Amino acid sequence: MDPRRALRVAQRAVQPQAGSGRREGRDDRYVVSFRREKTIFRSKQIEILTREKRAAAEAAGFDGASLRFTGEMTLEHYRRGATVASVTEPALRELMYLGHARAADS
Repeated sequence: MDPRRALRVAQRAVQPQAGSGRREGRDDRYVVSFRREKTIFRSKQIEILTREKRAAAEAAGFDGASLRFTGEMTLEHYRRGATVASVTEPALRELMYLGHARAADS
């Protein structure tokens, strides 16, 4: 949870990907994961609006945000369940939230 807002932010994001679709690709699986270490940028979009637009956005419950994190990204390649390769490097990830704010206890 981002402490300044009622927005849930994952400490780790994992995205599995299927193979290329070719015959040899059907046995391949890729997993990209990002482990968040630090929030380096946090911006509430409502704060850049004019007074009139901000009032309308607040009345509608809009509370969009832009967040940027540093951490480590790992790319893993599996073939028939066995690890073929794994690479971990420092990375940057950005999250744009364009929806309505949630209650802090939900």
